[in-house]
Amino acid sequence: MSAQQHTLHEPYSSRNPVPNVPRFLAEQAKKIDPTKNKKDDTKTRREVKDPTTKNEVVIQDVDANYAKAVRDPHVIVS
Repeated sequence: MSAQQHTLHEPYSSRNPVPNVPRFLAEQAKKIDPTKNKKDDTKTRREVKDPTTKNEVVIQDVDANYAKAVRDPHVIVS
């Protein structure tokens, strides 16, 4: 029986460890395919010269995702 299939009558042990949230999240992140959720941001990015520092910088135009984040902000405290 794996650690994921804990039943109430079994005590926690080395074969049946206590559930761990960070470990669970790391396992879930490994299962997610990072290339599937990747979108092409190169269309909205461009290189310009910063007028203050005179350096070349890459900027990204605002799209709908940024506008939604501004309208509906979320604060995550860990």
